[in-house]
Amino acid sequence: MDDGGNEPRAEIETRASGTITGVARISRREATRELVRASGMRQLTWVFAGMAFALAALSWTFQGREGLSTCLPMLFLGLMLLLMSNAQSRVIKKLPGDDASTPITSFELDSTGYSTSSSLASSRVAWSMVTRYVELDSSFVIFSQPSANTVMPKRAFLERDLEAIRQLLKVRVAMPKTAPSRRRVIVLWVLLILAFGAIWMFLNSEEPPAAPAPRGHAR
Repeated sequence: MDDGGNEPRAEIETRASGTITGVARISRREATRELVRASGMRQLTWVFAGMAFALAALSWTFQGREGLSTCLPMLFLGLMLLLMSNAQSRVIKKLPGDDASTPITSFELDSTGYSTSSSLASSRVAWSMVTRYVELDSSFVIFSQPSANTVMPKRAFLERDLEAIRQLLKVRVAMPKTAPSRRRVIVLWVLLILAFGAIWMFLNSEEPPAAPAPRGHAR
């Protein structure tokens, strides 16, 4: 007789063993896309591209045609950054997607670490090796040493296990709590650079005083 009432056996076993398990197909395309999103590189590229265009606009506003020596390189830099971001997206789209040939990956998390297993490879990582994690809309991305980064799709787990995973990561992963968020650091640097650029261009836009006319030499 089942003492757990109407609770599913999987939930009862998870509580008893302290282990959270899940399975899902995850393609190279999805894993790479989630890793790029979690690293913040794409956002940084767009931020610096926007900053380059803003500096170009400031140069043109304060210096006009005389600022072309600054304006054109900034425009070129912004365009190159956007092209690099677009090229990265194209490369990711060309990676193998999710189909019947994509192996099923099993995930297991407990108090000592986490493991992944598929027909291609298996690994076990202790929490002491994990440097940080990022929760995205559709996955948990775990960064560990040495470069054993793992993408765990949320669809691999039961809905009720997602909060347990959040709590487990919060307790087991020693992330610095006092460090400022990456977004705030980026915003601060952007504002400082734009302010410095605006002040520099404003000071250089002032016309220098006219030099006194040379006096004639008496004979």
